[in-house]
Amino acid sequence: MIFLNGGELVSFLVQYEKRKLLVALGWGKLVYSIKGVLEKDVLGSIVAKKLLEEDKLKHFFACLLIVLISSHWLPVLQAVILAMTIGYLKELWDGHYGSGFCWYDMTANCIGTCVGLGFYLWLI
Repeated sequence: MIFLNGGELVSFLVQYEKRKLLVALGWGKLVYSIKGVLEKDVLGSIVAKKLLEEDKLKHFFACLLIVLISSHWLPVLQAVILAMTIGYLKELWDGHYGSGFCWYDMTANCIGTCVGLGFYLWLI
């Protein structure tokens, strides 16, 4: 065990707080730079805009609800597989008979399924 006198302890705590502050500032800069990238019209905001379209929100909420509702009767892993399978089959249908296969729809399906799983795990 290491014993520090009052001066050494204060010095240690100051150095520790400086390190914590530097780490916090580093994370703050990272978050700020990511936010700045997403606010500009670059890939991040294009994806975000696409995922906020009405059709993508329908995919998101459909998969979320499929996971939450089916998890009452199925094990949660099967509920997740069911949600992703239904979303994938819908996209295959669109690919053959509709507007075409859309990876943004599949992304919305995945996000909705993950959020549904998160809600399930939070609720149990």
